[in-house]
Amino acid sequence: MSEGGGRADALRNANKQILPLICAITSLLTCCLLSERKTYSVGGPAEKKHPTMKAYWYDNKPGDQREPHDSGRPVTVDYLASIGVQYYHFPSLESVNELAKERGYKNRDEIVVSPQAMGDVYEEKVKMFFNEHLHEDEEIRYIRDGEGYFDVRGQEDEWVRIKLAKDDLIILPAGIYHRFTTDDKNYVKAMRLFQEEPKWTPLNRGADVDENSHRQSYLRTIQNKTVA
Repeated sequence: MSEGGGRADALRNANKQILPLICAITSLLTCCLLSERKTYSVGGPAEKKHPTMKAYWYDNKPGDQREPHDSGRPVTVDYLASIGVQYYHFPSLESVNELAKERGYKNRDEIVVSPQAMGDVYEEKVKMFFNEHLHEDEEIRYIRDGEGYFDVRGQEDEWVRIKLAKDDLIILPAGIYHRFTTDDKNYVKAMRLFQEEPKWTPLNRGADVDENSHRQSYLRTIQNKTVA
């Protein structure tokens, strides 16, 4: 056999050994990629975990309400669920529409909270939004642009701060004490969803509101739900 023929035979044998290995690697990579393509139902957990969603215990230190006030103690989505707060990330409006249909929310509007949109009353409005209060209806907010903070009371009556950004959606149950503020960029655009005529009147916390039927119903709902 010639030297050239020997090299050709060796090359063919090498190809026979390498090709199965290449096929195996390709198959493994395909499986890995497919396993990463997770989808979530509208009624289930967050459609997509998103780095902009951040929740933590409020540090209660003096300072502007629009500062982060991050204590360094994170709060999980599961804990939020235990106090009746639902979080979603919906990059498409279609998902918002599906959720609205599922929960019977037929009406919506949009609000822009910024000095440009509100003029001289901006600071007054932001301070008003930050008063601790509850509503007798669910509160659904879908962030179209900008960022802001919702603070909600936890099981032990501590403040939990939730940072929301574009495409984040939050549902606060009726009866939960909460408050809202823009961040230090002073701009947020949000969609508000509701069933019939909205009841925007906040019921500021006090002894009488503590006895409100919606507040008492909320407390019964979350009773004995504990998540770290």
